[in-house]
Amino acid sequence: LVGDQHAVPCQRCNLPRGSCLGPPHIAPPNLRGVMVGRLARDRPADLADVDRYFYGEATNPCINRRVLMERYISFLERVYPRRCCDDDERVTLDLVRDVTLSILPKQQCCSVCEEFRGLRNNGEITTQQEDVDGGIAPKDDSMKVVQPAVASSTGKPNQTRQSGKRSRRHSKYNGVKIVTRIIDRAIQPTWGILAGEKGKIVFCRVSHELSRDRCCRNCGPGYILWKAMESVPDEIWDKPFELSDG
Repeated sequence: LVGDQHAVPCQRCNLPRGSCLGPPHIAPPNLRGVMVGRLARDRPADLADVDRYFYGEATNPCINRRVLMERYISFLERVYPRRCCDDDERVTLDLVRDVTLSILPKQQCCSVCEEFRGLRNNGEITTQQEDVDGGIAPKDDSMKVVQPAVASSTGKPNQTRQSGKRSRRHSKYNGVKIVTRIIDRAIQPTWGILAGEKGKIVFCRVSHELSRDRCCRNCGPGYILWKAMESVPDEIWDKPFELSDG
């Protein structure tokens, strides 16, 4: 194919090394898939138009970075709920879906996350779901509330989840109930959301600093990300995602 048609190498797109931006009408017979793992990690915004462009959906799930972050924060509130308002001394260690024990908060919020919980209750954070026991109620049975795994309140190690050495280390947290590993696992997937945009370095730095702040760690990774978003101008979060054919 030559001239005004897309091909590889492509003269129409006029890109380095003959790259082509036009998707092929017929996939090559040897094509089995495309690995996009690092792209999803480093530049997730580049995949914002996949649902519409490749799968023919009428719209994409998120129109900008703010909507994406709000949905992710709602997810974190279900999976890693806050521990700032309960009197249970056990430590959130990991995500275990078969744990039946529920740790319920004694009050709506603490003095640290009061503003965040207030916004959520006013509907400014979650627009499609409702608060239930400090988490988010799923819209259907496919997204059920997940309970956190916890260490033994006696200080003895949970033989199925942690060693004695790890249990002793957790006992020195002085009231911090969510381990660093949980916070890091939750916030690191967001560090590429601002790739190529102003404020990426500041957002990563602030979110990391907050994750190490013992005063707010019990409020959960959802609060930490919400607070870190304040370090980036609103116009960056509200900027619409670019469409593939635009």
